[in-house]
Parts: sequence; structure tokens; C-alpha cells
Amino acid sequence: METSETTGAIAAALAKAHLEIDNPELDGVNPHFKSKFSTLAAVLNAVRKPLASQGIAMMQSVSIDEGRVAVTTSLIHASGEWLRETMAFPVANNANIQQAGSLVTYIRRYSLIALCGIVGDPHEDDDGDGDRLDRNEPRKPAPRTTRDSFRPENARGAAPVREERQQPPAKPAPAPEPSSPVSGQMDKYPDEGIVTVDIKRVVPRGKGHAVHVHSPEHGGAWFRTLSAETADYLKDQVGNTIRVELMRVDVNTIDILRVIAEPKDEGAKGGEDDLPF
Repeated sequence: METSETTGAIAAALAKAHLEIDNPELDGVNPHFKSKFSTLAAVLNAVRKPLASQGIAMMQSVSIDEGRVAVTTSLIHASGEWLRETMAFPVANNANIQQAGSLVTYIRRYSLIALCGIVGDPHEDDDGDGDRLDRNEPRKPAPRTTRDSFRPENARGAAPVREERQQPPAKPAPAPEPSSPVSGQMDKYPDEGIVTVDIKRVVPRGKGHAVHVHSPEHGGAWFRTLSAETADYLKDQVGNTIRVELMRVDVNTIDILRVIAEPKDEGAKGGEDDLPF
């Protein structure tokens, strides 16, 4: 971690901010492991106001160099003192923009969680046992079973010979079919920005709603909204074309940040008006 020459003021401000910061809600679901986690949006919602109330601004910058994506997270106090930490990971040579963007979102989330001293997933602290191999543990023998051996002497009325045979190892149970993901499979939508889409369907999904959309430029996808008001509005817009501001929180999840209403006529003042949610 890098710091300014002095850190007394920012340290005092952070101590007060920590009295207001709670761990973010677990609003995301990993479709592969069926585990919950805090999305980047939930982490930002948990720390922004407490930090700002103590005069601390949070910034995150992204850079790509020699096949690595790096995110630098900075906390800057009104006094001019600062703290910053950089986290970097390699990017696959054949990664597309969505995969690179997903990695950036992942790094941003974990960098901010670490710098603010909060927890964003439900994994228990196992003292590193999850990262150890069990090669030193003796392998347990397969269970054994018995059956009657049909030998000639058995047919003459003799007591059947009991023969032990090795029980074949049980086949692993097939993995459960994943439920429909909130935002569908890999899509061609940008990681953030404003897009024009046709609303196809709106269905309840966990704590929020899944919104099926389509556009000629980006194709079909599922978006997510955690706002009941937004979901109710979008239900009335099924079959219509509207504009929404979105942000990707992971490779399979795109959140609707807001719905944008166009002016009703040419004489309306202003360009775009945010809906009240």
C-alpha cells in the first residue's frame, strides 16, 4: 500500500467512517457454485456515503499493461492525505472486451472490500484449510460387500460359500441443472452506458426482477433490476422500445441503474428526464 507522507487526518476520518459502514448485502448469485456474494454496486452503496460524510473521496483507475489488468483504488481525504492500493491480474490472450470488463469489475470489488475492511461473501474463515491438499491423508478402502458364490457344492445342498468382492466406486452424482441466470449467457452489451432496447419480458427473480431485452445492435440478453418501481414500470413497457442506463456487475449479470424517458414532444424543455427511480 502507498500513502501520503502523513496519515493522521485520514486515519481519524476512516475510524469514524467505519462506525457507519456495514458489510454489503449479498445481492448476487454465482450460477456455477450457487453461492451468494456482494456485487460491485452493493459494495459501492455500502461505503460511499460513510466515506463521503468524513470527507473521504474514493477513486478507482484502470490500466492494462503487458497482458495484465490493474486497478488502483485510492482514498483521498479533504486534508490532502491519501491511501492507495493496486491489484493486478493477467488477462487471457484471447479474452474479449466482456471478459476483460468482468475481470475489471472483479478486481474493483475485491480491492474496495479489502481497503475498506469489509466482507463481501459468506465464505467462512477456515484458517487456510480450503487451500491445502489432502494428499497426506490415508485413502479409505472402498466399502466391501458379500454375496453367495454359486459353486457346484452349493447345488448339492452345502452351505453357500460367502465371497467378498470389491464394491465398485460410486459414480459422482450429476451436477444439478443450473437455473436460468439473471442476465442470460455471455452477451454483447457494453459494461456500462446507455442503450436502447426492446422490452420482451419481466419476471420475478430472487429479491429483484429479470428483464428480457433485445436490440438490433447487441442482440438478446437478461438484465436485472432490484427496484420494484422500475420493474412495475418495465412491465407496462413490454413490447415497447426504451432507453436504460446499465452497469455490468459480473460476467452474467447486468444491472439496470435507471430508466430514461424521452421528451413527450419537441417543445419539451431539456433533453432527457430521469424517471423517479
